[in-house]
Amino acid sequence: FTRVGLEGRNQFGNGYGSTESDSNVGDGDAVLYIAFLEGGLDGTWTSGTDFIKIDTGEGSTSDPNGMSTPAPVDIDGDGLVDAIYAGDLHGNMWKFDVSSSNTSLWDNSSKRYKLFSAVDGATPVNRQPITVRPDVGLHPLGDVLVYFGTGKYFENGDNNPSNYGTQTFYAIWDQGSNVAGRSDLQEQTVLTTATDTGGEFRVTSNIPVDWTTKEGWFMDLTDTGEISVVDPILNNGLIVFVTQVPSSNPCDFGGYSWIMEMDAVTGGWPDNPNLDVNGDGVISAADVITSVSVDADGDGDSSNDGNPRPTGQKSTDGILTKPTIISAGTREYKYASGSQGGIETVVESSGLGRGRQSWEQIR
Repeated sequence: FTRVGLEGRNQFGNGYGSTESDSNVGDGDAVLYIAFLEGGLDGTWTSGTDFIKIDTGEGSTSDPNGMSTPAPVDIDGDGLVDAIYAGDLHGNMWKFDVSSSNTSLWDNSSKRYKLFSAVDGATPVNRQPITVRPDVGLHPLGDVLVYFGTGKYFENGDNNPSNYGTQTFYAIWDQGSNVAGRSDLQEQTVLTTATDTGGEFRVTSNIPVDWTTKEGWFMDLTDTGEISVVDPILNNGLIVFVTQVPSSNPCDFGGYSWIMEMDAVTGGWPDNPNLDVNGDGVISAADVITSVSVDADGDGDSSNDGNPRPTGQKSTDGILTKPTIISAGTREYKYASGSQGGIETVVESSGLGRGRQSWEQIR
């Protein structure tokens, strides 16, 4: 299972808030474009020949939408893209079926659907904009999980939390049809934070997911103004994502971030301690939170949950970018540039049992 590009083609969204007319319907809509590699060589870009425009019909000139960066995926492992996932400013996560060798079918309305529409839990609900490129991984029961966070950080006022509601991180199980809403997902929650020698850590719930009744999981971001606008990364069975809490004070160095690392399938704790809680540079059984007791599995009894394995670490260098991950034996390092001008380094377990990573033929 891989994320690959469309052979000889490039795919991209139409950008945010566009109401420009290209002589086709859909001004203000969220649109996916697929451009052929040799398109436009004659000096003219012709729809259907040089590029394909897939108009979702979601948006208007009075309420302009926009498509974010898409993620093409090869689900069956044949080296060819089968589907493209992309979110929009109105909170829709779209799936586009491009498995047919007949490219003229790709913009057919039957080849796309809203996998999920992200809204918060308020009354009335607020749409949650999606500006990240999703990541996609196999579900152990079949089909795929699509991972994405919500929020935006490119317009004046986006650092003011009163301008929009709570944002969320989602994992949606795509089984070929729309997932109706939050009630169809298992909620994981932020329970508390704790400080140890290694820094400040976030403790979240560890509730099992009943896959006979649920079609994914979600976790609301609870710090005031917290958003998820950095592309998530699947890594060794964990979903890694950086949240940002922008400061509205122009004299601040941006704000701060949480680097989150949660079990990719359930949204719960990692199977083993993963972050360097005690700050000794070694990940071991001692890297758990002992200062707090929580009811992590939601059964009303905290005595049977054990010491929490944290799922997040607070930044010390302002708001962070997408981290670069480097493995070094049993340890792994995440490096992310921060708004205070430094490089944030997070030390964690590299994950054992990943198998051979490379080989060299010596004879």
